Amino acid sequence: MLLSFHRGGTLTEVMNSPAFLAGQRSAGLGVWSHTGGNAYKGVWDAFILFDSPPPAPFRRGVQKLKFDIKVDGDQATIEAASQFFDTNGNLLFNTCASATATRFEDAAEDED
Repeated sequence: MLLSFHRGGTLTEVMNSPAFLAGQRSAGLGVWSHTGGNAYKGVWDAFILFDSPPPAPFRRGVQKLKFDIKVDGDQATIEAASQFFDTNGNLLFNTCASATATRFEDAAEDED
């Protein structure tokens, strides 16, 4: 997964999970905010564009992911909860995840 945090509090997420078929899930778009100290929170939505073949659980609808991030230098820890909804807004199931992240900078910025 690649997360891009933009000034002003918006974010873009690109998922590469093998759980989804090619083209099945859109990029995620959302918002983030600073909650104090080295802590942040955010939420984004991504569209599930078509159903997975059985027995996979994904159905056309929306994935909403909420997260908390704690930053320590160029490293971060992430705790996330995800909800999947069908096209009528009915909750299908919940998941959770945790991850670590490393900040990187655009090499073009170093050339300035």
